Amino acid sequence: MKKGMSFSVFFILIIFFLIFISIVFFTQKNYKSKIYGNNKDVDEIEEYLLNIESYKANIDVTIISNKNENQYKIEQIVKPFSSKMIVKQPDSISNMELIYENGTLEIKNTELNVSKVYHDYPYLSNNMLFLTDYIKTYGESVSKSIEEYEDAIYVKIEKEDNIYNKKQILRINKQNLKPESMEIQNINNQTKIYILYNDIELNI
Repeated sequence: MKKGMSFSVFFILIIFFLIFISIVFFTQKNYKSKIYGNNKDVDEIEEYLLNIESYKANIDVTIISNKNENQYKIEQIVKPFSSKMIVKQPDSISNMELIYENGTLEIKNTELNVSKVYHDYPYLSNNMLFLTDYIKTYGESVSKSIEEYEDAIYVKIEKEDNIYNKKQILRINKQNLKPESMEIQNINNQTKIYILYNDIELNI
């Protein structure tokens, strides 16, 4: 009788164990699909980000100073060693273009009949408005992180030697892994530059 009871208890324990394993497996499977964009883990997301070499985007840029706040609508086309920015708004500088290619920087506005060319100009590799510059800085940075939440993925950089550009936070859509916005904060965690990516095409 005791042997039969022991077997029954053992059998029940096995059933409970299998149920527990099934629940854990199911929970982990759903957790991964819920947390990771396109089921990619952090390392895959980082690799994906570091492989972005060019892009085309329409962005809203907000620059916040101590006294005022300025907003711009800009079209960007950024490739290795070449870039083009076209200001759409405000109207006062609408259609202003900054074009860099083959060591030549041209600033022009056809409506105002303004054009200025700078030869042998160093490449604009340190432009806070460029997504590719952020990616390069991320790759070289020691203090960086990728944090995942239910709404989005946040890629963060913290700089030790720059009080005005202390933190940069890139928000990425979890489903298509495209950038949605970027914040640049000072040492007091105040947002000084905010970039909204209205639409963006990567690796053009």
